[in-house]
Amino acid sequence: MPDSKSGRRQSSSDEMPETISEAIPAACVEAICQVWDRLDDQLCSDESNLVQLHIDECAYCRGFERFQVGYGDAIRAVRTDRNRAPWQVRARVLDGLSEAGFCP
Repeated sequence: MPDSKSGRRQSSSDEMPETISEAIPAACVEAICQVWDRLDDQLCSDESNLVQLHIDECAYCRGFERFQVGYGDAIRAVRTDRNRAPWQVRARVLDGLSEAGFCP
């Protein structure tokens, strides 16, 4: 939609919040920050239960966790199933992850 003053079209970045806390409620930020720790069994049972309760009640966080689980499954599939992708593709993916700071 054009801006009536300048005549230019507004981009989606004009509407983007400046920080994550403006876009996501504080309880969700806290849960999101603990999803990987929970998936890796790094939280005590009380903390894990609190995160799980929030995820059970919050569609946004439930979707976030599903994505993270799917991402982890995809990475594990690349790392363990040598017949799915040619070795060159697998090597490029693993090199990219290594360069980004992830150690397979």
